[in-house]
Amino acid sequence: MKVQQYPVVGMTCASCAISLETYLAHLDGLKSVAVNYPSESIEVTYDEDIFDVNQLVVKAKEIGYQIVLSSESDAKVEVGLIADKRLSTLRNRLIVALVFSSPVFVLSMFFHGMFDWQNVLLFFLTIPVITYSGAPFFKNAWIRLSHRTTNMDTLVALSTGIAFIFSTLNTFWPSLLAIGDAEGHVYFESAVVIITFILLGKYLEERAKHKTAEAIKKLMGLTPANCWVIRNGEEIEVNTKDILRGDLVVVKPGGKIPVDGRVKKGESYVDESMITGEPIAVPKIKGDPVIAGTVNQNGSMRILADKIGSDTVLAGIIQLVTKAQNSKPAIQKWVDKIASIFVPIVIVIAAISAVVWYLIGPDPRLVYAITTSITVLIVACPCALGLATPTALMVGIGLGSKNGILIRDAQALETLYKSDVIVLDKTGTLTTGKPEVKKEVWIDNDIKENFLPALMSIASESGHPLSDAIVIRHKSEASREPVKDFRNVVGQGVIASINDDQYFIGSQRLINSNNITLPLPIETSLADWQSEPFSIVFFANKEKVLGLFAIGDTVKENAREFINELNRTGIEPYILSGDNDSAVKHVAQQLGVAQFAGNQSPTDKAEVIKALQVKGKVVTMVGDGVNDAGALAQADIGIAMGSGTDIAMESAGVTLMYSDLGHVVKAVKLSKATIKTVKQNLFWAFIYNIIAIPLAAGLLFPINGFLLHPMIAGAAMSFSSVSVLMNSLRLKRISI
Repeated sequence: MKVQQYPVVGMTCASCAISLETYLAHLDGLKSVAVNYPSESIEVTYDEDIFDVNQLVVKAKEIGYQIVLSSESDAKVEVGLIADKRLSTLRNRLIVALVFSSPVFVLSMFFHGMFDWQNVLLFFLTIPVITYSGAPFFKNAWIRLSHRTTNMDTLVALSTGIAFIFSTLNTFWPSLLAIGDAEGHVYFESAVVIITFILLGKYLEERAKHKTAEAIKKLMGLTPANCWVIRNGEEIEVNTKDILRGDLVVVKPGGKIPVDGRVKKGESYVDESMITGEPIAVPKIKGDPVIAGTVNQNGSMRILADKIGSDTVLAGIIQLVTKAQNSKPAIQKWVDKIASIFVPIVIVIAAISAVVWYLIGPDPRLVYAITTSITVLIVACPCALGLATPTALMVGIGLGSKNGILIRDAQALETLYKSDVIVLDKTGTLTTGKPEVKKEVWIDNDIKENFLPALMSIASESGHPLSDAIVIRHKSEASREPVKDFRNVVGQGVIASINDDQYFIGSQRLINSNNITLPLPIETSLADWQSEPFSIVFFANKEKVLGLFAIGDTVKENAREFINELNRTGIEPYILSGDNDSAVKHVAQQLGVAQFAGNQSPTDKAEVIKALQVKGKVVTMVGDGVNDAGALAQADIGIAMGSGTDIAMESAGVTLMYSDLGHVVKAVKLSKATIKTVKQNLFWAFIYNIIAIPLAAGLLFPINGFLLHPMIAGAAMSFSSVSVLMNSLRLKRISI
């Protein structure tokens, strides 16, 4: 299965996204389709052997939309040009509507019946608004009708079309619709003002909508357009997209780094805050890694390009944030179902309202029937309902990325704040992840002298923090030897060969599972260290354990504050670690955590989480995204601490770009704030329709004579959508 995202052009309201999604969903070979109105994009999952993506273009065009399949860079340019043209056209239509609707409104409301041919003048002033400004509504409504679907344009076209036709007939053939004293009533002002208000709302909505995607735009702007590389001994300027893997890139003071790579020459400080959120510049010397999009501050560097273009960490973040903003949580799917049947229901309500008023209403019955049906059609537009969830999610996910909190999908954001239990790995999560060898013992000095080179060679290949501690301890004491058949045993350690001799570095479980003997000096030290807060690492060959290392780690400065914050918010902390019980217990006691377990393999961690879920708990797992991949996947929400590696992004619902425990709490607060905003939006969208539809139908007329005017309905409908957008944008100002 292949997953692709493409821009969509031509959507005019949130219900358009639902219509397009529904229309495309039945295509053979298309497993899933999700259309996002605020980001104007579509994500499809399909079988490449069965489905041709060109079908998307053809089918979308049938109902009036354009899907852009160009290359990523070309698509951005094409969609940008289309968006600019659309905004310009929308502005022109709005200007025409304002120019011609203003005299219609003034003449109708303040100088009604001033002269005999006034209705004819109103008719001609209305024509430009109907035929030019309002043309897209009628065109789109006709396309939907021909495919037996509806959207907001259907409601606008019906209401303004009925008002215009009714008014035209009463202008030129007044006796045709004469019932009682209905003769002569015209609603040209309603038709033009409704179109004007809706265009104004759309124009404001369009401008506000672009602000919800600012996070993506800012991320995309981090990479420089051009950069300098050294080729054939010369320093030349090239477009960033033309950099090749292995190129030597020159980054001057103040310049943005265009690739992921390593410093080959030079020293400097690099501002990585836009990627990691760390405010302090990081020193970089030869051999240090650098990330695309970060800023070189004061020294010139030459960087060897390892990852370019779409392979960089920044590109991965952009893809992750985009995908998350396009995804749909359960609450949005529920809203989509309601919105998909809302327009037909509104049309039925409008028809019933017209019939009731015509049959039992006061004179002029036809006028009241037309007025109430028009008002119901206008006021009940589901735009605010359709915008409520995706706009809040886009802003929330964008705010998270700005703070180094990468949300993999909207469902993660919806679930995170519901957490009852947060399960925490120890090493690298609650502790600094930079352990030191506190104690060590060998069988004897000769064994150490003979086997230390093998230990150092294999430990250097491991990359595990505990192995790194051993390497740091002895880095000046031994030479390295070639390593063969290196194998990682998940949760236990590593096995490798040197000169056809096999060696083991890892936990006691690794030693026991391979039936390796514990000599007396090793056994004695092991017994003494078990009660101390150390992680124990064994070094052995196939026959016996050669050396034993007691490695200690330091609890992070803010770990205690983090645990206290969890307790204050009613979330129970639970420590699960592969380290021995005494080390885990020591950390748990330091932090005041009641629930903990040591000697946990990745499988064991997943099983503990599963048991908590069986009890009805919503479980969040916080780990490093590599050794804890299984537990992260099993949890309701996985939070990966670290630098945003590929494995972390795939395993976890949330990735923190740097290992600050405070950002776990920030992620929970972000989830709560975003979902609160979604619920506020939905409340106002629903309450608006619940109150407005009965008023539009004339519920209060028998009581106090109140009847909602179509113009007021048009204004209220337009600004309800804008208010939802504004409420969503408030999220950008919250402090998490």
